[in-house]
Amino acid sequence: MERENQANENVSIVSQIFRICIYPKEIIRQIIDENPNKLVLLFAIIKGIFDALSRGAKNNVGDTASLPMIFLGAIIIGTLFGIITLYIISYLVKLTGEFFNGKAELKEIRTAIAWGPMPYILFSIVFLIPEILIFGIDMYRSNGVDISSNFGASIFNMIYFILSICVSIWSIVTVSFCISEVQKISIWRGFVNILLAILIISVFALLIIGVIIYIN
Repeated sequence: MERENQANENVSIVSQIFRICIYPKEIIRQIIDENPNKLVLLFAIIKGIFDALSRGAKNNVGDTASLPMIFLGAIIIGTLFGIITLYIISYLVKLTGEFFNGKAELKEIRTAIAWGPMPYILFSIVFLIPEILIFGIDMYRSNGVDISSNFGASIFNMIYFILSICVSIWSIVTVSFCISEVQKISIWRGFVNILLAILIISVFALLIIGVIIYIN
């Protein structure tokens, strides 16, 4: 009986992972009613690692580091930033949500922030990991993959670029829907709520960068 219950729970989690991409308001409410802490830290960490791997490719870290070191760095930095970002953004969403009469508890907002970007997480599993496996360290080098002379790589890169834009928009929509549901506000207010939180972080980060540049 215990194994059967565990199996049913696993099936439920897998179902929720995929269904939240299509029915974000319904599924996030279901998750919060079951357990608002459900896989929250795990998804925040996974997203953080994928973010670190993507940024590493854009910054050509393969020019100075091996692939194992890139993976290790992504795991360490991604884990830290994933958790820190989850808590900071959640707090700012809670804070700015008061302007819209948001009703969510902080733990409910964390659930929405962690589960909301599921389209991005699934996309990274399906495309980013295979891309790294195919191109290896060349993906992280400034003079790495020459897509101009490789038709297959060129097509893959174009498809990846288009899909990444679509998935980014999709993830913003699902996060907005999730915030809307937990805060008990409209979808547009949910979007503005998360946007304000991101803007505050961006401005703060720019100020820190400005200070560092000024000091140096």
